[in-house]
Amino acid sequence: MRVTVWVFGSNSGKFEFSGVSTVSQVIEALQELCPRSDFHLKYFNEKLDRALSLDNLVDSEGEVLELTALRKTGDGDEGEDEPRGRSTLKNESHCRIVLQYKGSETPVFLEPGDVPFEFEKGFFTSVVAFMVFRDTQETCNGEAVYSGASYRLPTRDRDILSFKVTNTGVYKVMKTTREEIEIPPNGEQQSAFDGDFRRSFGKTYAVDFKNRTDQTILTVSGESNNFSLLNLDPAVDDRATNIKIKPYKKGYRIGLVKNKYPDEKSGYETDIYKVPKGIKLIEIVSTGKEDVYTVIPTEANGKKSNPLQKDKTKIFYEAKKTFWRDVMIKAGMTLGAAAAAGAAGGAAGALLGGLGAASLGAETSFGGGEASNVTDAAGSLPPPVREGQRVPMEIDC
Repeated sequence: MRVTVWVFGSNSGKFEFSGVSTVSQVIEALQELCPRSDFHLKYFNEKLDRALSLDNLVDSEGEVLELTALRKTGDGDEGEDEPRGRSTLKNESHCRIVLQYKGSETPVFLEPGDVPFEFEKGFFTSVVAFMVFRDTQETCNGEAVYSGASYRLPTRDRDILSFKVTNTGVYKVMKTTREEIEIPPNGEQQSAFDGDFRRSFGKTYAVDFKNRTDQTILTVSGESNNFSLLNLDPAVDDRATNIKIKPYKKGYRIGLVKNKYPDEKSGYETDIYKVPKGIKLIEIVSTGKEDVYTVIPTEANGKKSNPLQKDKTKIFYEAKKTFWRDVMIKAGMTLGAAAAAGAAGGAAGALLGGLGAASLGAETSFGGGEASNVTDAAGSLPPPVREGQRVPMEIDC
């Protein structure tokens, strides 16, 4: 398995590894390159246990896994005008920070407890989008609703000591006066649900299914932002179809879709059934009513259990699968436009160059294609990586 790790904190960097199978092995490989450093890894916004197998995070063996490594270095000495040559990001709020590197397909998610961090001053010139999401104290379908704003941080101002995020805004802290000056948001607000910040992972649960009806049933497994669809045809010669059910939170669910050909806005309206552990077979039987079924489980010992009860009806949207890609592209375009409007020629060129392909629909790191070999302000992104090669960045340990 190939693993790409984006290190956040101090000199940020990109590493690629092969031949690693657990989170612990990835951390040990990073520590070989940066002795005396402590890392913890995140998959999207989920912190990973060191013992976790990386196979739990991918759907196929050939998939390239992208992780974030947080390397905490403390919040610096504020008595210094320029702590160790670095500027500091502090989160003194309950807000969630989401940012996107050039060349990365996965955003970096920073919870309040993940920062402060220190990094080289050129760090933000390699960031194409920076957003702060605040809890609106409202809910929708039982989920907390967050409102996000995009910010352009003035990375070339040598008089800035640090950046600070509070519950009311984003501020730059000046070196000499320690004055906190608010940085205004750019563009429109973006709504996100609590579930958008989470991504379940773990082993799939293989269960045999027999469709005892006379029509194909569309099934769903997984969660809103990472689900799989599979057509379950009527059983022929009593043969079962094996479905690997994706995890959802701490359990497993299977969904039976009621509208098989939704448009983009309507989504897949789905009846959800919780699947207990120990089930080896599920039979789906028609009730005589359209899109209403009896779902009968059989345990590993061959004993049939009572029919599964519908847990709820949920709508799955294809757009949710690319939610963060779409949000960060939009934020990055807003950031690039703000830079151009401010006549920050060099910075605007770099930012717009990193987003131009995305806005035109060409191959880019956001679109799931192979990203071009971009270079950040420090010239630190590595050359193309050959199969099986470990390529560290020049990182200040």
